[in-house]
Amino acid sequence: AERCTFADISGGAYQAGCTSCVRADRIDENNSLVNSVVRNTAVELRGAAAVLVAYAARTTIAHNTITNCSYVPVSVGWGWRGEASFARENRVVSNRISHYKLILNDGGCIYTLDVQPGTLISRNWCSHQGTASEGGLYPDNHSANMTFDSNVLSNLSSATNWLNIDPGSNSLRITNNYHSNNLSTNLGSHGSILLQHNHFVQGAFPPPALEIMRQSGPVAKKSDDGAAEADVVDLGSRKHLFADRFLLSSVANLSKIVILSRFACCPSR
Repeated sequence: AERCTFADISGGAYQAGCTSCVRADRIDENNSLVNSVVRNTAVELRGAAAVLVAYAARTTIAHNTITNCSYVPVSVGWGWRGEASFARENRVVSNRISHYKLILNDGGCIYTLDVQPGTLISRNWCSHQGTASEGGLYPDNHSANMTFDSNVLSNLSSATNWLNIDPGSNSLRITNNYHSNNLSTNLGSHGSILLQHNHFVQGAFPPPALEIMRQSGPVAKKSDDGAAEADVVDLGSRKHLFADRFLLSSVANLSKIVILSRFACCPSR
């Protein structure tokens, strides 16, 4: 799914993989959600994740804007088993995620489960968590063989963990992240979890973090002459322009825009 808009959804907006397909002969792989907008999810089914990657391999969730979520914006993995499955090499990269967990507890901005070799959570910008429980980055039970690198977590309440590692989690690399408060919980297998070069930021974020924030979210398309085209996406009562990776509030003086209708879905396969 590419350059789609999902708005005002009763449950979740996007799912790759199922929650019971553990056997290797039932692989869901090479799916993607990119350069899209997901807004107002779990409006009625409050416990639904906006984006769910269950038992799946080589899924890419990249350069999306995800906002106004009753519960978890991005959930990757399934099982609570601590056993290897075909789930592996999933990528959650350069997403702009805000105003999440507005109603329910026990969750985070990016939530993971179970063993997923080669999975990467990187260069995402998470801001404005609602309920304070658990953490922005949340490797839950038996999360293993993953890397959480160069993410930015801003506007966290004083009672919110920027990182919440639950029991059974192991073989995690958590490096080069920026977070606006310094609370964390680590109940994982300590000897196998690398926590290195993470930065508690008081005040303004430093230039490397600002660059991660700037590059997050949908990327402008290129026209035939190489210039960036603009995407205008309908977010309910307001229109927002994504141009050159900045979120702008006005569409004045633009000669070429592309309107994406609400509920548009453009499967890539």
